[in-house]
Amino acid sequence: MSTTCIYKAMAVRVPAALAQQPDDQFLLIELVGSNNCYEQSGRRARSWQITASGPEEVIIADAIYCAGGFVGGMLVYGNFGASGRIGPDQYIAKVRSLLKCAEAVDSLDDGAICLSNIRLRPRNAADRLSDVLPQFFEQVALETGQQRRCTGSESLRVEGNTNS
Repeated sequence: MSTTCIYKAMAVRVPAALAQQPDDQFLLIELVGSNNCYEQSGRRARSWQITASGPEEVIIADAIYCAGGFVGGMLVYGNFGASGRIGPDQYIAKVRSLLKCAEAVDSLDDGAICLSNIRLRPRNAADRLSDVLPQFFEQVALETGQQRRCTGSESLRVEGNTNS
């Protein structure tokens, strides 16, 4: 069995106008890795991923769903040691806190979102983020209505430093 670690997490707020949605939209972006996956250098492999997306209440609902992984030790936060073992309520509180201080996107002028230590861009380099992002949030709204999760890995790519 493997355990997944959420090394770092951040939230990004996309204003309703840029998302072309009635409410502001959020992206929960996490640096994750498994305890049994390694790079050639011997370091544990990890990557940035969009783990939840949509309006605030959808992100919270997703956090509640995912929090169950902390009960049996299948999910840890920060590191694989004892301090990484947190309870489901602590994870939900962390996500709520991230949403409150989410980094806001001001514009999509350069075709990418560059915040803190990550860069978010279309998976297909020929696509424009100003086209892809509204389509992405429309898909999120559709799948949320069907009670399915939509993370965006098909249309968006997160790049950034993976050293924690």
